[in-house]
Amino acid sequence: MWTPQERHGGEYLITLTAQDSRGAFTVLTFNLTVVTRNDPPTVEIRSPKPDAVLPGGKEVFLSSIGQDEEGDHITFT
Repeated sequence: MWTPQERHGGEYLITLTAQDSRGAFTVLTFNLTVVTRNDPPTVEIRSPKPDAVLPGGKEVFLSSIGQDEEGDHITFT
């Protein structure tokens, strides 16, 4: 038995051999694909700082950084 972890994503060539007590055997070879899940990106607000008090009626510029474990493009809205 094998329980693949996230780091095991990819394709594997599997060969199974079954043999009976009199020596007869058969071989089965197949490809097994372990698909990784799509983890959500992370985002961090750089500014304004948490709990900042901002004046009303003025533009606020947000600075943030995001990261995606799988390297997918991130869109901020």
